[in-house]
Amino acid sequence: MKRKMKKKIGKDGIIFRQEGNTVVQVLGSEGSLKYGAICINPDAPQEDRIYQKTFYKKPVYLPNEYDSFVKEHLSFPDNFVLTMNGYSYMGEEHLLRYGIKDGEYEAACEAILKNAIKHLRMKFDGARLQITYGASDMGVDMAIENIARYFNIDLLGFSCPEYMLYVKDDEIPVFVAANSDDYADYYIRSSDLLITTGGRKQALEHDVLATCIYNKRVHFVDVLNSLSSTGGVPATIKGKDGKINVDNAAAAFGRNISFYNRDNALAQAPVNGDKWDAIFNNINSVATEVCRSKMSPARMF
Repeated sequence: MKRKMKKKIGKDGIIFRQEGNTVVQVLGSEGSLKYGAICINPDAPQEDRIYQKTFYKKPVYLPNEYDSFVKEHLSFPDNFVLTMNGYSYMGEEHLLRYGIKDGEYEAACEAILKNAIKHLRMKFDGARLQITYGASDMGVDMAIENIARYFNIDLLGFSCPEYMLYVKDDEIPVFVAANSDDYADYYIRSSDLLITTGGRKQALEHDVLATCIYNKRVHFVDVLNSLSSTGGVPATIKGKDGKINVDNAAAAFGRNISFYNRDNALAQAPVNGDKWDAIFNNINSVATEVCRSKMSPARMF
């Protein structure tokens, strides 16, 4: 009888059950060693090294078990699911560039969540509040976990094999999607409100896009620029390879996106006009602002 072959490890990694435990294997994630992962083939070239983490306690739901995860943990009357994303990691180089102190960003995220939860509990007596997060043991996720424990609120994790290497083996349930795209998809699909406090490529290109697809509310709070002592944190930076990288997802939207809806138009309609006059005036003012920024001093005014 032929032995069943294990699925080949691709760029997204793999997750499987083995003897009642859950095992994650990912290629080339050396940074995960300090979070409890091990390298199972240390003699291989760096790009071929496999990093593994085994979960013995954590309730883990595999990619084909999303419906069970929702049924067991999210299908309740009057529930409201709040989540927050942002930065998973800030090294000394980031703190210096942003002009903030170590731990200051995480403390601000905790303060935002704490105030939001107190407000919701006061306004909606009897509502079942739940918090979802990226489940990693760092950055914004650590701040979220601290607040969930402080208020004794149900906490649910979402992840993918690549990020599971940075997750603690505890009792908090987690749904693990097949890859980072699916992770964002399921994560946002399962929430009611996403507060974006910054973040980089994953936050901007995946989480925010998913809120639009699934008709979820996303609210941007530019935490870094509110904390910065250097006068401002840019939305993007140019890497050494010349590529433009997202450095502050919240600032990217605040800088580049504006919106004007019907309610704004009705409220701001001129006395002798209608909502379309207000719409035209708003668009004209935005066009003026953008065009002025492109003009030379001789044509700017």
